[in-house]
Parts: sequence; structure tokens; C-alpha cells
Amino acid sequence: MKTTIIKSLVTLCFLPFAASCSGTGDDNRPSRVKTSGTVTHNGQLVENATVLFSPADGKGYAATGLTDAKGRFQLTTFQARDGAVPGRYQVTISKFDMSTANPDLEDDLAIEMRQDSDKIVGPTPLLPVQYAEIDTTPLAEEVTAGNPNEFSFEL
Repeated sequence: MKTTIIKSLVTLCFLPFAASCSGTGDDNRPSRVKTSGTVTHNGQLVENATVLFSPADGKGYAATGLTDAKGRFQLTTFQARDGAVPGRYQVTISKFDMSTANPDLEDDLAIEMRQDSDKIVGPTPLLPVQYAEIDTTPLAEEVTAGNPNEFSFEL
């Protein structure tokens, strides 16, 4: 009887600590779930595209990934490929040819100058620009706990 009481007390004392660590390791950050997917454009796999999941409500943590040669990405929030915090996200996907960028100009200024000039000084988008901007992207997804979070984006 005494052993059972001691075991119960130890379990009750340990339970809050175990719950606080659940899904986050020992980093005291929100739980993340593995989140991955594929990006294609005109039916072709897209390599070296940046995929960004931004919280739909503007609060919380964004997650990002870079596509490989097979168009696959795995999201990172805090540590490499740790996934995304469950929630609703707006998704942006971009890929640029940086060889056209003027390294002496800020990105936004370079893009503005390229639009108003015959001289190309900003990076050239290699995917439709509507997917690169949070204000114009039609892409939205929900990351859920306990379910496969595998997304396919055809641009």
C-alpha cells in the first residue's frame, strides 16, 4: 500500500512536467508537427523554391522550407525540418533569378526600379508573382496535429 501511494505521488508530480514537454522536446517551444509537400509549375517539379507558411491571423510562428530537385520541401519553424505549429496558414511560394539583381540596392527598391525602368536591376521572378506575395496568394492550408500534413501545390 505504501509503495502504491509513493508511486502515485511520483506520477502526479511528474505528470505536469511530462505534459509541458510533450511534442516540443526540451526547448519550451510550441509543439510542431512534421509538414512537407511538393511544388510543381506547369506540371514540372520546381527546385530551389522558397515555401513560406505564415499564420493566417498574423500571430504565432511562420515555417519555411526550400524545395529539392524533386520539388519536395520539409518545413522548419525553429530547428531544421521540425515542422509547423498546428494552425491555419497563408502560403507563399517564390523563386527568383538573382543574377539580374543589383546587389547595391535594397530588395524593395530594386523591384520598384525594375518596374519603372528599362534596365533590369531587381531579381527576376521565375514563378507567377501572385504566389510570392502574402496579399495576392490564393494558397491557404491548415496544419493539424495527429494527421499527415502533406501538401501539393500546382502553380
